[in-house]
Amino acid sequence: WFEFDMSHGPPDGCEVRGDGTRNGVRATESWLYMPFIFDAVGRPDLFPATHRTRGWPVVADMLGYELRQAGHTLQSLLAETGPDLHLPAARQEELISLSGVATDFIIREANRQSREVMPAVRALQRLQRPLGEALVQEAESCVICQEDLRVGEQAVHLPCHRTHVMHFGCLR
Repeated sequence: WFEFDMSHGPPDGCEVRGDGTRNGVRATESWLYMPFIFDAVGRPDLFPATHRTRGWPVVADMLGYELRQAGHTLQSLLAETGPDLHLPAARQEELISLSGVATDFIIREANRQSREVMPAVRALQRLQRPLGEALVQEAESCVICQEDLRVGEQAVHLPCHRTHVMHFGCLR
């Protein structure tokens, strides 16, 4: 299924080719699987609703049924993921593969979302720079994690406002 663990997002330098591979290797889109998994066990509110396209409610019921049959409940998944609601790519793949219909739907939908997201990720990567002292003094903290910014850190400074600065890692 995969060579790269893309459970938090595509790794740097891993570009999608026209044949659907990344650097010639079939890669997982598992960074987009967790919303489907939690939706199927009854917690659609944990992630944005970008994955709820036509047909998903029926597929969610199928995957939810298979997850419950295998002994996976909302509580067991929350305990397994911890506070960051994350599982390694291989585990995510294992869970969605409990339902063949769900696997096909989720992979197709994740590939579609990835194609839509990757141009924005590449645009943000182009804005990534080491922080200078003047910008650190003006912006002070990352707008996402609220931690202090440090001179030399890799960050993205959005051109829309002088204080819209964030750690590049926080964007992923």
